[in-house]
Amino acid sequence: MLTRGDTAYSNGNTSSKEGRRSRVAATHKIILLIGDNLNDFSTVFEDRKINNGKETVTLNKDEFGKTFVILPNPMWLRSEETGF
Repeated sequence: MLTRGDTAYSNGNTSSKEGRRSRVAATHKIILLIGDNLNDFSTVFEDRKINNGKETVTLNKDEFGKTFVILPNPMWLRSEETGF
């Protein structure tokens, strides 16, 4: 398991997962990525300036549910949004 604390693979940006994905891909075939944010899957989702990146999501739609699996992050929910 490689985490944000593994700065040897972060290239100075601990939010980016690219260094850790590259490290694993050097010796293994990555068949599944699980995350709660598009950046968890690929650097192609990092630029969301145009239309919030919806075109990039559309271009990669066949990967969702197969290679890219999104899990909800319960910390994102706030009582104002959920009514709880």
